[in-house]
Amino acid sequence: MKNLYRTLAGMIGLVAVAGQYWLVTQGKGGATVPTSSVHFFSFFTILTNLLTAAAMLVPVVAPDSGVGRFLDRPSVRTAIVGYIVIVGTVYYALLRKLDNATGLHLTWNTFCTT
Repeated sequence: MKNLYRTLAGMIGLVAVAGQYWLVTQGKGGATVPTSSVHFFSFFTILTNLLTAAAMLVPVVAPDSGVGRFLDRPSVRTAIVGYIVIVGTVYYALLRKLDNATGLHLTWNTFCTT
């Protein structure tokens, strides 16, 4: 049952990041996909969400691998939780009113934040 929850949480994280990536690379008004990709992956929020999804999925998919054992350590999971708490706190305290989303981006944000 634990593996089911880990897989579900990891997949939700990956789908959310993939959806956001698609929105960013499609809506950059003239920017190329490589430029948009570099911009997208330069955010601590995105990297932390990917790390969290990896920490959920890799120990399920490859439990005997070095990465799987590393990501399954309680100390590593605690550090990742700390990163996510920092991301959530900074967003809520400083950034939540700065977003001026429109169109599909607004729909995505509304769907993901309610």
